[in-house]
Amino acid sequence: MLQTKIALHPQQYMPKSVLLADLETALNMKVQERKELSCKELYRYFAARITKIWHEQLATESGWKDKIDVMLAQQEQTKNTKVCPKCKKLFKSSKRICDNIGCKEKLHVIVHEEQHTSKPKNEMQSGYVKISCQQQLEQLSTISTAVMTEEIRKHQHIPHFHPKPPPMLVVADPIMCNPNSFETLLNVLRTIGSRCGIKRYGGVYREWVTVYMDGLPYYIVINLISNTLYCTICDCGFFPPETFTKHCCDKHPDQHPQQIQEFDWVVLRIGPGHYEMNMKKSFVELNWEVFFDELAKCMGFKSPTALKYAKGCHDNHKTWDFLNIARDSIADELVRPYVLKCMASHKVPTVEDYIGTYICQEVKNPNYQYMFEQITYLQAIFNYRGGIRRNNADFMLCGKQEFSHIFFARNHPKYQLIDVMDSYYRSLYPEIVKNQLELAESVSTSGDTYAGEGADFVLEVVNKNAKSFISRGVPGPEDWLLVFRNHDSLCELRSAAMKRMGMTDPREERKRRPRDYSREVESFRAVLRDKQYLTNPEQSRDFVSLSGKKTA
Repeated sequence: MLQTKIALHPQQYMPKSVLLADLETALNMKVQERKELSCKELYRYFAARITKIWHEQLATESGWKDKIDVMLAQQEQTKNTKVCPKCKKLFKSSKRICDNIGCKEKLHVIVHEEQHTSKPKNEMQSGYVKISCQQQLEQLSTISTAVMTEEIRKHQHIPHFHPKPPPMLVVADPIMCNPNSFETLLNVLRTIGSRCGIKRYGGVYREWVTVYMDGLPYYIVINLISNTLYCTICDCGFFPPETFTKHCCDKHPDQHPQQIQEFDWVVLRIGPGHYEMNMKKSFVELNWEVFFDELAKCMGFKSPTALKYAKGCHDNHKTWDFLNIARDSIADELVRPYVLKCMASHKVPTVEDYIGTYICQEVKNPNYQYMFEQITYLQAIFNYRGGIRRNNADFMLCGKQEFSHIFFARNHPKYQLIDVMDSYYRSLYPEIVKNQLELAESVSTSGDTYAGEGADFVLEVVNKNAKSFISRGVPGPEDWLLVFRNHDSLCELRSAAMKRMGMTDPREERKRRPRDYSREVESFRAVLRDKQYLTNPEQSRDFVSLSGKKTA
């Protein structure tokens, strides 16, 4: 086991101070390789969207049209016309009386009655067809299989490195503190070191251990590792370093204790799940006034409170849905002018010609150029997510590198430091340690090679399960301790009970619930096309938001 070897102790390869030259070297490692992987994935995605848009086009007398054009025409007709309910003749919306001989129906009265009169219950149910529970399950199974196949297809080209059998999850006693300050994190790290058998705390097993943390604890622990000094005579640590100096003067005036870092045994890793969440939030904030507010309104978030909720990315799953819809709808509308141009000149559209020639040489519209650039950042998020799902470090680091521009262009000091330090630490790991850590970038506790999660999100699932076993009210330390010490037994008992009742665990159903974004994608594509935001990409114009506001 690598953690028992003193030759692989972090103090053997981690310098006590960080040099700027070392940081630059770390940030420039494998930059070109990851850039090539990112371009390859971007080409793969746009090739699929070009093929889709090409097959959607239908020839008409006035040119090429697709279902978005038909949708907009129907919306325009509904908005500007009305139909006589008797003779079915079409009139402008301003018409008040049907001019058909023998009809003379009052159109404005009928429209008013239709808006304010509800249908009788029997009429509303006239089209209702009752189906059995088995039929419902078969229909849902068919839809789920099709959509899940699509979800798997998105990631099946990514090589996976999930171990077989899947790793066993062991739940320990919780530490009863909020890890958001120097004092509490000192307690957390010392408790982890003691429980894991680190030799510095009297253990006989491990020399070092990997610790995953989310943003704020990671940011604080970087400081703790550098500035918490350990007295080898008294076997105790001191933070900040001034307290160590005072201790030596008071307790050991005639001695010179060796000055070592107390937490040099910690191999610090950022939780991939929380890193991804901040990637999403940063992207949404950057593009909120440009197009994301209009996307939220299109998806039904219309009140000020709802829009604030969407902008804050308070629901990680809904934010992921938004990003899926944004990527597909914007990419489809981006490639459409190019595809139509190729079809007009009887040329087969290709992704190489689209990016290499059309984007780089012919496009002058700043709205179009900006949206294309945002697709590259969205693709970085999807590369990072694909790497997590498949436990593939190359895809994770590729997405992390391409997205880091947004962290550094905006006010994200914590994640700027995290991005730099994570790259720096990776550059220092011995090859054997690096390979081992890259095989544990994510974890699939179920054994599903398409369902990897970061260690931080695995812990979130454990915490959520533990909460479900606690009775209502404010739980105390004894309640948490009781549940965590019996967590595995309680989960087995729940699964056995549901199996005997012929039920499926609702948590598993929610976990694997498929999502089909096709209707939402079409709706937002209609908004983009109706406002002509991405039309005429070869003409220069002022850069404006989707709502028409000029943006600096």
